[in-house]
Amino acid sequence: MIVSLGSDTQSAPCFAGRPVANVVKISIPERFCTQMTRMKIDQRALDVTVEKMLSPKDFFTEYWAKRPVLVTGAGSDCIGQYDIDDFLNDLIATQAPPYLLISVRDGRRVYASPMTREEVRSEVEAGGVAPMRISRIWHEDRLSSNWIWMRALFGSLCRAVSMIYLGPPRSENVDLFLAGPKSHLGVHYDTSHTFTLQLFGERKWLVEDTVRLENKLAIERDPNFSPNLDLKLVGPTREFTLRPGDALYVPAYCVHGVSGMSWSVSLGLGLRAFNEIDLLARLLETFEHAKYAEYPPIESLPESLGEPHVEAKAELLRRVRALLKQLEMAAAASVLVPLRLPDTLAPLKPERRKVQKRLRAPAN
Repeated sequence: MIVSLGSDTQSAPCFAGRPVANVVKISIPERFCTQMTRMKIDQRALDVTVEKMLSPKDFFTEYWAKRPVLVTGAGSDCIGQYDIDDFLNDLIATQAPPYLLISVRDGRRVYASPMTREEVRSEVEAGGVAPMRISRIWHEDRLSSNWIWMRALFGSLCRAVSMIYLGPPRSENVDLFLAGPKSHLGVHYDTSHTFTLQLFGERKWLVEDTVRLENKLAIERDPNFSPNLDLKLVGPTREFTLRPGDALYVPAYCVHGVSGMSWSVSLGLGLRAFNEIDLLARLLETFEHAKYAEYPPIESLPESLGEPHVEAKAELLRRVRALLKQLEMAAAASVLVPLRLPDTLAPLKPERRKVQKRLRAPAN
């Protein structure tokens, strides 16, 4: 017989995130249950989680950027590390109202702007999903202590799969999601390679079995395209049920829909897909911030001046070509050097054990 210490939030009694039979359930408030079961996670556990996420045979040739894959129990060490109360507490502590709630109505995404914790919970209960983009602020002082291990986990994932790093806005899409049993985000795709780690509760995913990239790029080129409209699932699909500790990899541009089965919290570790424009845009940002003062203004002369106007334009083109050569060299340097991540994505430091000095007995 197993005794389950839990609240009424989950849909069924679980042990290590899995439903079990013959359970005697003792109802204890959720916050006390979390405090009783939560253990501090270390870097070794995070590295093992990443190893398991990438453990499917031939991951980079068979799955990466091609098709989804579920790894059951990959994040088993993360079970109990984050729950509903943690999400709501961190939302209030780190985000300014109004908060963002997303739901779907008549095939279109609908956005709500609740102002309080109670309103957020009420909207989620009614079918909305509350996203929180934690990578937007976890390099700042507003970092929640609950997110430290998540940030270190993302750093481990970057070191395992990333080719280059283009800075937080262009390389990181990391979100926490609070959802209820009625929730649905609509059918869509993301532009990030996303490893979703289920932290609490259950969610159901319906995912196209492979990435149809040309089809998605053609959709984006359509002037009538709107990311708020539901897409159609094309071809064969796969269905996955994520339970605590499970990890699901969904490639960028892979169409999917997610619906709730219970109250849940999930962590989406998104690594943005990029192209040459993203690299050049990042380099231009760097030049603008670090070297702008080294480039004097162009002499701007009107067409009515004749030859001076033509010379001014020619000078502008000469300087643009010179800048493009510098960008090309900077691009080569950025691509050819080993991966460099910010210090904030460094591994967790091991805790120093306190050594108690033994007192010597006084000499006789």
